[in-house]
Amino acid sequence: MSQRQQRLPAKLGTRSAGMRLSRASFGEATLQISSSATLKSEILKASGDRNGLDRSGPEVEAIRKSIDALEAREGSLQQLDLTSTTWRLVYTNSKGNSSGKLGPFIGRVTQVFPGDTPAQYINKVQIGPFEAAVLAEYEYARKDRINVTFLNTTFKLGPFRYCKETTMKGHWTLKYADEELRILTSNQNNVFVLARVS
Repeated sequence: MSQRQQRLPAKLGTRSAGMRLSRASFGEATLQISSSATLKSEILKASGDRNGLDRSGPEVEAIRKSIDALEAREGSLQQLDLTSTTWRLVYTNSKGNSSGKLGPFIGRVTQVFPGDTPAQYINKVQIGPFEAAVLAEYEYARKDRINVTFLNTTFKLGPFRYCKETTMKGHWTLKYADEELRILTSNQNNVFVLARVS
C-alpha cells in the first residue's frame, strides 16, 4: 500500500470531523434562534393584555429575567427600517401616560411610523371612543440611542378634537430589536416592550 493510500483515511476522518463540527455549530445556531423565539413568546404571554400593568411582583420578575436574557443575546440589535410599520405596547413598568394608563383606565397603546414622514412617529392611546396621540420626531444618535423631540399632543373624543403643542425632548435606549419585537428604555429608565402589528 502506498503512502498516499495510507493517508486517505486520515483525510476522510478530518473531513468527517469537520462535517460533524459544522452540524454541531448549525445545531447551536438553531438552538439560539429557538431560544430567542421562546423568550419572546414568554414575554408576550406573561405580559397579559393590559400592557403588563396588572402583573404581580413574581410575574414582573419573570418578565424582567426574560427581557434580560433576550437583551444579552449576540446580535440583539438589528437595524430596522421602521417606516410604514405599526407596533403595539405589550409590557412596561412605567406608571405615566405612555403606559396607556389614564386614571383608572388602561388603554391600547400603539406606535405608528407613517410612510410619508420617515423621521416621525405617533404614540396613540385608545380607550373606547377616546384617543390621545403624541406626534414626535426622532433620530438615531448612535446604534442604541434614539433622540426624540415631541411636537404636539392631540386629544379626540367623538367629533371633538383638541391639539396642544409641546417642546419636550427625551431619548430612548434601544436594548433589543428584530422584525417582531423591540425593547427600549426611556431617559427615566422605564422599560417598554413593543410587538410588531404591521
